[in-house]
Amino acid sequence: MTNQVKKTTIKKDFYFTIYSTIKSEGRLPDPIKIGISKQRLNYWVQPLKQANLIEFIGKVWKVKRDLSKKELLERVKKTKVVTTRKASLETSKKNQLLRYHSLQFQIKLPRFNYWHRRTTYLDKKEIPYKTIYGGKQRVMYKGVIFHLCSDSIIFYCPENVNIYGKTTVDILNRAFSWAKEQVLGFNGYLGMDLRIKGKFVINLTRGEVEETNNELANSYQENKEKLEIYDKEELWLIADKSLKTSNLEFKSAKRHLADVDNVIPLFNDLRKRDTPITLTDLETKFNSNEDKIKYLTNLLSRQQDQITMLNNLLEEVLDNKGENRYI
Repeated sequence: MTNQVKKTTIKKDFYFTIYSTIKSEGRLPDPIKIGISKQRLNYWVQPLKQANLIEFIGKVWKVKRDLSKKELLERVKKTKVVTTRKASLETSKKNQLLRYHSLQFQIKLPRFNYWHRRTTYLDKKEIPYKTIYGGKQRVMYKGVIFHLCSDSIIFYCPENVNIYGKTTVDILNRAFSWAKEQVLGFNGYLGMDLRIKGKFVINLTRGEVEETNNELANSYQENKEKLEIYDKEELWLIADKSLKTSNLEFKSAKRHLADVDNVIPLFNDLRKRDTPITLTDLETKFNSNEDKIKYLTNLLSRQQDQITMLNNLLEEVLDNKGENRYI
């Protein structure tokens, strides 16, 4: 027990030591002075970068938020990126968490006079590629697929990359942190400057999000029933099972994050009940579709203040309208 407490304390101290040194000196701490190797130091730096708390600009490290030690640790542990099936299984089994996956990003390009001759450039640089539909070039870099288009570059989150968090703000921040790392690496790999006025312009164009261990989804799975809800002709919500957990998945390509912020508060209200509500309770309570709609509408209206607050937070973390970010 003593050893476990000691290890946990050291872990917390490493995070805050790195953060404090960057804040006061604009550099990483000397690994020798804190008793670890340089490789191990990089291991502790990554969660701080992924939580969007620190960044490396030019030759200087900077903190992005002024936080106390307690606030720092809360931010670090809120979300995580896992890249193996085993880690995803362990993460998703614990609590109700949001899992963000199947992401697609777009990099807006500056004006390149020679971009229409990019295949010549790739050949010269000996960068392997494959020409695909629409005259695009498919380039693989460190397991991530990049499609070189006429005015942008599209890249895709691999199937083994899953982003977990408690709120949409958490997973959105972590998603862009992951994307920024890929763009920085690919920028160097191409040997080109993809920035516009000194910044990468990254747009999140697609993603799927689900709440793990959802009670409604679990009820359907136990009864071997299927739940699919459509908004007009678009598939909106489904109950499925992935990574050995029952999940409520939000399928709208454009509104999936907003849908999460509308629906999850309903489940959080239900979880506060001393006696959990069941499907039988709902069937008894509602005699018609009109009753169901009225009940859900009332619950949604009670969450309006929370939704407004969350929208304000989203505006703070996004530099432009929609999901564009200048990084």
